[in-house]
Amino acid sequence: MEISVQHHFAKINGIHLHYVSKGEGELVILLHGFPEFWYSWRHQIEFLSKDFKVVALDMRGYNESDKPRGVANYRSELLTSDVDQLIQHLGYEKANIIGHDWGGAVSWNFAHYYPHRVNRIAVLNCPHPWLFKKNFTFRQFLRSWYTFYFQIPWLPETLIRLLLKSFLRFAFQHYAKNKNAFTDADINRYAEALRKPYSIAAGIHYYRAANNRLNTRGMKPVKQIESPALLIWALNDHALDISMTKNHPPLFKNYFEIKFIPHCSHWVQNDRPDTVNEMLGEFLKTKF
Repeated sequence: MEISVQHHFAKINGIHLHYVSKGEGELVILLHGFPEFWYSWRHQIEFLSKDFKVVALDMRGYNESDKPRGVANYRSELLTSDVDQLIQHLGYEKANIIGHDWGGAVSWNFAHYYPHRVNRIAVLNCPHPWLFKKNFTFRQFLRSWYTFYFQIPWLPETLIRLLLKSFLRFAFQHYAKNKNAFTDADINRYAEALRKPYSIAAGIHYYRAANNRLNTRGMKPVKQIESPALLIWALNDHALDISMTKNHPPLFKNYFEIKFIPHCSHWVQNDRPDTVNEMLGEFLKTKF
């Protein structure tokens, strides 16, 4: 899918972060997961930019953004600080934050530690980090096998690099319920992004940093999230069990809602883009 966007770089936290933008108005920031980059939001950029200024970030370590070496450079406090400084770089005081997968985890943490920067928060198939631990079951343990595998030094990134196209076809095309969600051209774009030096290792460092004592955030909620929040959950997520959606409401001071999407995979914004767009558009325009 071709999409017309503007490409930019910002010097943030001592590194250069790449992002694309489209539209004007209230700011919406889109945060992707692993093994994605800004392009994973292609359907949402086109839709939301009709009413908002949409910015889709290549998170640190991905695609055109810088890839600092070492696990410590992917700690939660740095990932959330990147978003804070990006909002200021763009000349805004606040933003609507939308995240998927790892971008969702960063979104939850950002809403806790930078509440003054958040208008609304929407997360796609990512539980609050504190609830991921609280709701962890044996069934989730089996689904999370790869997170333990990713703790092994150098081996996971080496094997992914050697089997890159097969890895991406399996991760995206195999699990997607909509078999038109990821074309071969899409797979080529993801592969191109991950072929950049250190990209795969950097993406895996998110998992390593989350398991590292250096990561001091996200282990428990400091206080309730104040901004209106929406959790969108695809019911056929191969990586996250439905139990991960339990116990969210007490974490929120005001509005919180979960919306479920049946017959949809973890790659929810690509598997069911029209449904996700409708949910996000309604949430962003509702007066609370």
